Amino acid sequence: MRLEALDDAGKREVLRAHAQERGMELPDEVIHFMFAHLPRGLNGLLGGLEQLDRASMERQRRVTLPLAREVFINRA
Repeated sequence: MRLEALDDAGKREVLRAHAQERGMELPDEVIHFMFAHLPRGLNGLLGGLEQLDRASMERQRRVTLPLAREVFINRA
């Protein structure tokens, strides 16, 4: 049995499913930002999702593009 690597569309579906399991709303613009600024492997993207979830809870803010910028670029 051989597993095929996920394409970007498959990775987006996995991210959305994991976000939904966590009760997160993950806007498309945040997903696009993650693809542009994080390693494209599924582990890197899921790790980024966890960072966003943690930051969202700590700051009592929804997951938005400005929050993603803070977490992945500004590290504020």
